[in-house]
Amino acid sequence: AKAKKAEEEAAAAKKAKEEAEAKAKVESEARKKAEEEAAAAKKAKEVAEAKAAAEATRKAEEVAKASAAAVNRCAKKAEESRGRSCCCKESKRSCRSCSCKESCC
Repeated sequence: AKAKKAEEEAAAAKKAKEEAEAKAKVESEARKKAEEEAAAAKKAKEVAEAKAAAEATRKAEEVAKASAAAVNRCAKKAEESRGRSCCCKESKRSCRSCSCKESCC
């Protein structure tokens, strides 16, 4: 009877050990999956930030290009108007609003 009881306890211990190992394996897999999802989310965030930075740079370059073009147009008008009436008057603006700030203004 004692041997049978010891056998049953050994079998119960073995079963408990197997259940604990199975549970640990499931938890390990769940933790690994969560880590992979977190890494994927981090990568997606980095990609989104890089795209946003690239877009901001592109817009800044467009603004800079447009500003340079405006300055060049005004400088050209000022050069053309030397010795003549104010470039601002030709464009029907007041000299105060003229951005060329040349001597004609």
